[in-house]
Amino acid sequence: MQQSNTKTNKALFYLFMLASTLVISGCSTLVNKLNPEPPVVTLVGITPVKMEVLQQTFKLTLNLQNPNDFAMPIRGLQFSAVINDEDFASGVSNNAVDLPAMGEAEMEVQVRSGLMQIINNLSKLGSANSLDYALKGSVKVDGIPVRLKFNEKGTLTR
Repeated sequence: MQQSNTKTNKALFYLFMLASTLVISGCSTLVNKLNPEPPVVTLVGITPVKMEVLQQTFKLTLNLQNPNDFAMPIRGLQFSAVINDEDFASGVSNNAVDLPAMGEAEMEVQVRSGLMQIINNLSKLGSANSLDYALKGSVKVDGIPVRLKFNEKGTLTR
């Protein structure tokens, strides 16, 4: 009888240790997902799509880099773009992008810009071989309850 209780106690002890290990490892993953780093968003291309008198449409190609050790299924994006210190355009997208852990992916978004923004930017562009830009916005990631904000600056070269 004594030997049976000892075996039962050992089994319960090992079961408790296994459950504790699983809970602790699950908590660290949960903490990472509750406080993730936002993706790094860079501008890699601008293509005119539709040019009208008062409004122009452009396709922006964005590169998204995931600094986290878990995948980020991005399901939405909203942002504004400044080029050469002038407001350029803003946009939203519901394009789905699965951003791998510690990886990157490209996303294309359409934006609209007004006539005055284009005139201001064209007067500064001239024959410049590069564009300084700033992107500010947020992404919606499946499984994360809040939008992740980003604010990136860079230079796009021709």
